[in-house]
Amino acid sequence: DTASRGHGSNPLMPRIFLSVLFVFITSNFAQGEPIRLGISTPDETAAIFLELFSEKFDLATEGHPEISEINNETLQNFVLVKSTKGSMQKEDSNLGTLLKEILTAQMIKGVSITSIKDVAFNWAKEKYGACTINGIVYRYQEERSLDKGKCSFNNELDAALSETRARNVFAKVKNPDDVDLKKLTEEWKEIEYELGGIDYNFIFPLVYDAEPPLEEVIKIISSDSNFVSSGKKAINEFFAAISVFYDGSPLDNIIGTLKKPGFKNAYYFIAVEEEPSAISTHSLLILDEHNQMYGLEVRITRIN
Repeated sequence: DTASRGHGSNPLMPRIFLSVLFVFITSNFAQGEPIRLGISTPDETAAIFLELFSEKFDLATEGHPEISEINNETLQNFVLVKSTKGSMQKEDSNLGTLLKEILTAQMIKGVSITSIKDVAFNWAKEKYGACTINGIVYRYQEERSLDKGKCSFNNELDAALSETRARNVFAKVKNPDDVDLKKLTEEWKEIEYELGGIDYNFIFPLVYDAEPPLEEVIKIISSDSNFVSSGKKAINEFFAAISVFYDGSPLDNIIGTLKKPGFKNAYYFIAVEEEPSAISTHSLLILDEHNQMYGLEVRITRIN
């Protein structure tokens, strides 16, 4: 039971799986509408992919100086990485799968250790380039007009996209008075870990010229979501849904942060899917003093 991982969970509650996200809104808007932050191009996203890829690749290279080329014969040994607890070697299956995918895509049997990073960067850039709208990279889940097969990214491509967007956000976003947004997202991620949530995503916020009316806020949320409340009542009701399963100090810290003067408003929405999925999505959108809109989201699946 994933709920039991959180502090203060109730063993008598129905089995519940939670998916917890810190969401920086992804809705589409016409020109002149809110500005998006944290978007990324294929080049910069591929550069972050290469950075993350290189960390694993360099570790494998150090452990196998005798291997000069990655091919079908050497790949299995190459991805055996020394454990941090001793001399035992453990297979990095994610790296192995990724290298196989890169080699297959390039239609080559092998590639030298010295050139693999260039090959990986170009492969990633091509992957992201096939999933752009107006030069900006999107997942298929965000833009259904894209090719599902090409734009349902593997874990490594997806992680690099999230990381690139997050870095761009923190390069542009303005902290509200007495609030560190990066710390806020880290506290929210800690809750996700404690609850055993399977998804964590950090997506771009929207920036408005002024506080939007409720009907504009509703456009951000999916059409099957129902507006529940706004203001401090929204914060209280949203976190009441979570506190049944988790009452650790990070939750109290986030509640206290969101009630600081640097935040102007909050909006609580619930969407409930019909059986057999029985998934309820709880969304809290937050507007700060800089008219930046972002949100917290929890998905709860009840298992009878």
